[in-house]
Amino acid sequence: MVREEYNLKTRYKIIIIIAALFVFFGIAGAFLIKNLFYKKDIQPENYYTRAEAEYMLEAVCEQEEVIDPDMAESKDGFCVADAKQTLGKLLGMSEEEVQEFCKEQGSTASEARTSDDTASETQLDEIDNNEFDLGFLHKSKDSRILSKREFLSFYDFLISKLGDTSVQKISIMVLDMAQEQEEEANKYKIISDDCDYILNGYSDDKNTYMQGLIQEKIDRTIQAYVHDGNIIEYLGNGTDAVVLENVWIESIENQELNIFIHGYHKTLDCNLSGDMMDSSYNQKLADIRIINDKVTDIVLKVDVITAKVLSVSEDGVEIEGYGTLGLSDHYRIYKIYGELAVEPTSQILVGYKTTNFVVADGVIEAALITEPIKAENIRVVLRNSDYTSLTHDIVKVTSEEPFSIEFQDQKKSFEAGETLELSETCGYMAGGRVVISSEVENGKLQITSITRNGANPAYRGTIEVAPYIEGGLTIVNELSLEEYLYMVVPSEMPSSYGEVALSVQAICARAYAYSRMLDGSYAKYGAHLDDSTATQVYNTFGDSEEAILAVKETYGMVPTYDGEIIQTYFFSTSGGTTCTNSDVWDGEALPYLKDNLEGNITATADVEGELPDITELNDVDFSDEEKFRAFIDDCSSYHTYEEEYSLFRWQIVYSQEEMTAAIDKTLKSRYDMNQDKVLTLQPDGSYESQPISSVGKVEQINITARGKSGIVKEIQVVGSDATVLVTGQSNARALMTPENVVIKRQDGSESIGWSMIPSPFYYVSKNENGEYIISGGGYGHGVGMSQNGTKALADQGYTVEEIIKHYYSDVEIMNIYQWDAGAD
Repeated sequence: MVREEYNLKTRYKIIIIIAALFVFFGIAGAFLIKNLFYKKDIQPENYYTRAEAEYMLEAVCEQEEVIDPDMAESKDGFCVADAKQTLGKLLGMSEEEVQEFCKEQGSTASEARTSDDTASETQLDEIDNNEFDLGFLHKSKDSRILSKREFLSFYDFLISKLGDTSVQKISIMVLDMAQEQEEEANKYKIISDDCDYILNGYSDDKNTYMQGLIQEKIDRTIQAYVHDGNIIEYLGNGTDAVVLENVWIESIENQELNIFIHGYHKTLDCNLSGDMMDSSYNQKLADIRIINDKVTDIVLKVDVITAKVLSVSEDGVEIEGYGTLGLSDHYRIYKIYGELAVEPTSQILVGYKTTNFVVADGVIEAALITEPIKAENIRVVLRNSDYTSLTHDIVKVTSEEPFSIEFQDQKKSFEAGETLELSETCGYMAGGRVVISSEVENGKLQITSITRNGANPAYRGTIEVAPYIEGGLTIVNELSLEEYLYMVVPSEMPSSYGEVALSVQAICARAYAYSRMLDGSYAKYGAHLDDSTATQVYNTFGDSEEAILAVKETYGMVPTYDGEIIQTYFFSTSGGTTCTNSDVWDGEALPYLKDNLEGNITATADVEGELPDITELNDVDFSDEEKFRAFIDDCSSYHTYEEEYSLFRWQIVYSQEEMTAAIDKTLKSRYDMNQDKVLTLQPDGSYESQPISSVGKVEQINITARGKSGIVKEIQVVGSDATVLVTGQSNARALMTPENVVIKRQDGSESIGWSMIPSPFYYVSKNENGEYIISGGGYGHGVGMSQNGTKALADQGYTVEEIIKHYYSDVEIMNIYQWDAGAD
């Protein structure tokens, strides 16, 4: 009995061991089979991770959580269960309907395969793509990782089934590839003929791998899925024809086409007939067709307009004699003189014939800039009487001499003293822009619907009046650059400042005007700049013999740095320092505009009888609050140039109620204009941009950051309801508007009604009565040339060139007209 029981136990042990061996070998066998037969499938380039698949699916459906995040996280790839779930969500199917649908798809695909046993693998691929083979979805092993081939079949099916989707499957001509500096190091930008795409949605390793594949395709076409400026999947070589529109043909020879597009010079292989291999195609605009990386067709665009440009907007260009022409979807601007280049819209110069326009079907395909700016004439858009608008309801013009108006290919003359009145609905304006001219050489046109300092201004040159797209009329005065300066210099600087100071002003104003001609900010008004402090004040006081002489004495002179005309910013009065442009307007600091302490004019000359060099004490750093306050309170040890001027030092006193009212009046408007520069303190201690109109009762004001010059860069306002952090020069001057408080100058004089604090060089304190005291110095932004500093230096005997080189470091003075003539 015992023996039988022992034998029974032995048998059980043997059975258990055998069963365990079966399980072990079964698992090992499955593992071995998986590695032998599915190894290729699980390579990163052959399947999608769940994250990659979800990224692509969200692009199709524009919704989140297409794949259930609660599903097994251990699965690496996009599996069958994920596909079924996606079908259910996107197509509105129940689980049972999805299962039935999958079985039907599997049956259809199976029949397609068995209908031709001799079908090649390529043919089967075509059947899969055309029939949307989803047979794999009825398989029971939901954990199976889907291959890239299976997923793309599924993806194509979804795009087809959903119809209207922002995902496109397109062929792209790759011009270049660049690493995205503002993104993670493994993000890359693919530059194509029409736009740029970001390679996105991959893991770090896979992203780098895909970048390597596309890098090899530069100058070739690829196929890809694209969505919202991103390449979400690279599919290999391009299979469709690609048309590059409005490219510049440099030359064509020996079945090679040299083109310029998007800033790139490219040489493309051709498959063209002999009649297209002609030099007449050289230096022309064309569309080219590319198939299998070879140019197969060229369509030249040869209709060209050459005429004066009257205005430039985002939607079109107004050309004299042609009206306003729209822009094609592939509109481009090429500079074709000197070194070939792609240019921004601002380089189309209004008032000149330096640009040719290639047109087709009534729209502009390309603008061809044929020569550099000559800087002969300038166009000024005139504001209304209180400078609040660039448009006018009524325009009234008269003259002391006979004048005329050109309208709708007609001309009408007026006697001296007659008045011409224009409105949007009058007959003269029915055809659009009109031109008013004096019929006497050097005659002036007076606009009686505008006042400047209590008088109606008169203008040299011509007056153009045009309907503005948003309503009202614009007035543009066109005249020579030098004559324009006749009325800028006395408007910006008192004629009593003398020849040297006026000459410095003329040089700076000339360079400033030139830079604004290239800027394009006023092109939609048909102008280069306006007549206010937004650019340069123009024709506020009329003619001045001293100013005209200064302009003539400096004819054509401009400061240059490294061969380029500089940005000649200027302002009224320094508080003893000047600052960099980046501290005022952000952006890159220009090398010739520096933080300087304007002092030490009592230095001893090296040679007896000669003036000492103008020096700046650059080692002083007023970013320290204590040092800056001491400098504002007592700068006698520095002997700064403008210490005798009334606005060299000033003070404003606010009661708590006045300060609260001042900030409440401006806070919302400052936020609306600069949302990233007005931040509100959050409970966690961080600052965020959010709408705000009041901080409640103002309890404290702190200057939390300064530049080296002492300029305010950041202000903290603590209120009973909120705390805000405000940055930027314009905010620093406008936030605490002094409109209803007195500004007391250092000479004891007072004024009221200012919309801004005189300068951003100040500090804030609080006295025992709870009043806020703003103590500061200077008038204006503080960048570049100080006009009163120039007067002080001129009075000391310094020359025009010495003063220019003092305010703009390391510059050279050149003649703008000679400089233009030698430009490439």
